[in-house]
Amino acid sequence: MMSSTATELPQNVKAIIEDCGYTSIAEQVKFLINDKLGFLNDETRALVYHKLNDLLLERQGFKMEEGSAINQIKQSKIPLLVIHGDSDTAVPTSMAKAIYEASPAPQKEILLVPSASHPEAILFDLPQYQQKVASFLEKVW
Repeated sequence: MMSSTATELPQNVKAIIEDCGYTSIAEQVKFLINDKLGFLNDETRALVYHKLNDLLLERQGFKMEEGSAINQIKQSKIPLLVIHGDSDTAVPTSMAKAIYEASPAPQKEILLVPSASHPEAILFDLPQYQQKVASFLEKVW
């Protein structure tokens, strides 16, 4: 979803609510390779990344570097609510902060849910989650 914010959304889209998203495919894959395959040396991890990138190009027709939510969000002034668990080990919380910071939207908010992992923000604090989404939508509608 985040990779289509700038140019492909219909006129009736009035807001974006992004929950536990990553900044780019490349950064997410690099994070996961380092996290899950940290026992491998740097050269081998780089080789894994390049092989995965080659497979993506072969099977899907694009490279990981082309899938960037950050690049898209920089072009969008659509109101944005970023939600993320601050204990997410699958997608680092720093990525949520980067998405928020990259947005030029005049109306943007971020909710970091304490102790929530991936994608558990709604489970850890349902009332806060619902209140934040409702108040955000009231402001932008």
